[in-house]
Amino acid sequence: MNRLLLVLLLWLGLISQAMALPSTTATVVYGQLGSFTTNTANNGGISADSLDGNYGVVRDATGGLYVSDYNNNRVLHYPAGSTIADRVYGQGGSFTTNTQNNGGISANSLWGPRLMATDSDGGLYVADYRNSRVLHYPAGSTTADRVYGQGGIFTTGTVNKGGISANSLAGPTSVAVDSDGGLYVGDLVNFRVLHYPAGSTTADRVYGQGGSFITMTPNKGGISANSLAQTQGLAVDSAGGLYVGDLTNNRVLHYPAGSTTADRVYGQGGIFTTNTPNNGGISANSLNGVGGVVVDSTGGLYVSDIGNHRILHYPAGSTTADWVSGQGGSFTTRTQNNEGISANSLYLPRQIVLDSDGGLYVADTNNNRALYYPAVPAVSAVSPDAGPSAGGTSITITGTGFTGATAVTVGGSACDSFSVDSATSITCTTPAGTPGAASILVTTPGGTNAANTLYAYAPVPAVTAVSPGAGPTAGGTSITITGTGFTSATAVTVGGSACDSFSVDSATSITCTTPAGSAGSASILVTTPGGTNAANTLYAYESGVVITSVAPDNGSTEGGTIITITGSGFTGATSVTIGGQACTNLIVISDSILTCTSPPGVPGNATIEITTPAGATTAPTEYVYTPAPVVSAVAPDTGPLTGGTAITLTGSDFTGATAVTIGGNACTNLVVVSATTITCTTPASSSAGSASILVTTPGGTSAATTVFTYTAANPIPTLGEWAQIMMMLSLMAMAGWKSRRIKPG
Repeated sequence: MNRLLLVLLLWLGLISQAMALPSTTATVVYGQLGSFTTNTANNGGISADSLDGNYGVVRDATGGLYVSDYNNNRVLHYPAGSTIADRVYGQGGSFTTNTQNNGGISANSLWGPRLMATDSDGGLYVADYRNSRVLHYPAGSTTADRVYGQGGIFTTGTVNKGGISANSLAGPTSVAVDSDGGLYVGDLVNFRVLHYPAGSTTADRVYGQGGSFITMTPNKGGISANSLAQTQGLAVDSAGGLYVGDLTNNRVLHYPAGSTTADRVYGQGGIFTTNTPNNGGISANSLNGVGGVVVDSTGGLYVSDIGNHRILHYPAGSTTADWVSGQGGSFTTRTQNNEGISANSLYLPRQIVLDSDGGLYVADTNNNRALYYPAVPAVSAVSPDAGPSAGGTSITITGTGFTGATAVTVGGSACDSFSVDSATSITCTTPAGTPGAASILVTTPGGTNAANTLYAYAPVPAVTAVSPGAGPTAGGTSITITGTGFTSATAVTVGGSACDSFSVDSATSITCTTPAGSAGSASILVTTPGGTNAANTLYAYESGVVITSVAPDNGSTEGGTIITITGSGFTGATSVTIGGQACTNLIVISDSILTCTSPPGVPGNATIEITTPAGATTAPTEYVYTPAPVVSAVAPDTGPLTGGTAITLTGSDFTGATAVTIGGNACTNLVVVSATTITCTTPASSSAGSASILVTTPGGTSAATTVFTYTAANPIPTLGEWAQIMMMLSLMAMAGWKSRRIKPG
């Protein structure tokens, strides 16, 4: 429905914004001096307070009420909230006269006015029944400026003036205005409904006469979806469809926009070819005459069931009523003034109209009064819909029928304070409550709305753990926050700054991407409708790892070197890698020292990287993987057992050599001349023979493939040995002399 149409229909009183049905007990009475138990015609004498057989009620845009006072030949206007009229039509401005066509038939006179309607400009249409005309009054004026049914003349009241036609009327009873400003008129004695384009007094469409403007046959062609008998009550729905109260056919017909063939019938069990009063017995489906119709904002229909002394409400699209007033809630009784004249009884009701709250006005004709049934409040939404159990939350309650609210409760306790901002809005400060769903109840003169679960008292959230518990000051770490009461969390902060993003995974878990922060502990705070958790130190911003030294800074390609790394920020370190391979035996001794065993690697430089909760950091110097040395030659390769031989070793990867051993004994005077040359002095050996030469560097120890040979020196005889040698030489000499003296014979 567009805004223009909505405003128009609200002004006309043909729909309301109400979602709930009204009370069945009236709270305001017009025409009986405030009494619900009298029905005296012109009670207290004809005045601005009295009524006599009033037929019509319609509201203006300010909430005022028009009442057509049929037997007093006048229309009264009551300001909003008052039961004393402030303006009178048809009696020359006098509240104490009731003369038919007072002063003669004119633009100011009336004779038996029935139902009415207002237009979007605040003008008033009146069905001037006995003058066979409809009058239009500009807003606020009691002198008509347009007349229908009399050829434009205000001084005649002829039935079917000039003959039955698109310009004539005979006893009009009802009027309704469409969204284009066009006018529908229920032409009772001509058994038809006419439609007039906006501003024209010549009809362009006729209902009930088979399209003919010059016939006036009741139920022309037989009772059907196209026929009408006497009509009373017209209403236009939001789609431009037309409801017609087919009075003496005991039914209501609905016509789609622009069509003169009905597509729905009320009161006859869905049958278009019957017109039985209380067809099938008095029930939620039957009707006995129709006095008025009005459409609500849900598309539901109210019908004044005149002969059954009741008002019925039909849900949108249904022809079975779900609400009844005037019969004590019973759909099967039809007693006039059931249980005596009261705020609950009716006697031949006619026109009905809704206010913007969904309250219902009824012209209770034979009780000479108009009644107002207030809307039962309906609550449709609450914002915010949750808050702390301590209360104190300002909430806005949205719904209908809030006018005159006397109490508002949340979970059974009264709001600390409340204000009725409009018929559809209340502001309330919540009382303290128990965590869980809480019903919002609004009480007005019309009653109390249905219980609901539109509000909840939320527990204060609690944060119990955060994983990981630390991250870099640059932020960007995805953390999981564990706790309780996280439902509907509206904010999550780390160290006072909002998470870059967060998601509520469940009532006990939130995922947050940390913002940038300062080094040190940071409180994780979760805010929900229930409040904010207590401050904590469950998370820490780490400034980052600083590596100052690595010792040793090189080692064998086979790994296995125990290295010590010094620096800061090592707390919580989870790994150390060298050349992308993880060290083993990681031990974090302190925030500034850790040790680990190097993994195998390839010869050359390798990056050292330490990973902590603050992230990964690379050492400023690299670790060097050194291959094991190779000894290819030694010169000289022999020497005495006493050692002291200066030797030169030739080979490769001697850089950083820390030891050379021969036969397990360390050389002395070790000099690493180059990566390929080492000189040293051999150690003594306890035995002669081959001895392996081993060179040790950070890259390991060479293979035992090259040998040095220890040799024994010629011995120097002792004095005793010299004496023995001399004796032997003497003996050998003597023996030789003797052999020369003795010659063979």
